[in-house]
Amino acid sequence: MRILVAEDDAPLAEFLHQRLLQEKFAVQMVASGPEAQRYASDQSYDLVVLDLNRNGSVGLDALRNIRLKKPDQPVLMVAGANMVEDRVRGLNAGLMTSWPSPSRLRSWRREFVLWCGEGIVRGAPFCR
Repeated sequence: MRILVAEDDAPLAEFLHQRLLQEKFAVQMVASGPEAQRYASDQSYDLVVLDLNRNGSVGLDALRNIRLKKPDQPVLMVAGANMVEDRVRGLNAGLMTSWPSPSRLRSWRREFVLWCGEGIVRGAPFCR
């Protein structure tokens, strides 16, 4: 499974990268919303993970632009637990879901399989 992760906080990005690799995901890390847009437009990913927490408008712009080019691209957001407004704005902009913290990495695979069963994601390797 290929995941694109946009995270500008270097220590958190490294943590996410290592944890996702441990979970056997193929991971591409980028440091900004515009980079995420470029990668998501040029390559195929099973999932795009955006951090809309820090610079909400930049992340939301990336989400909107990804949605314009790839309306069916699964996208989720990692946000702080107190960032309700950001999560609502993200969901209104086309976000599939949001999670309060990266600590739920172990549940990601289960969530992806649920998305397959609900028809949210089709044809991804983890759906087989």
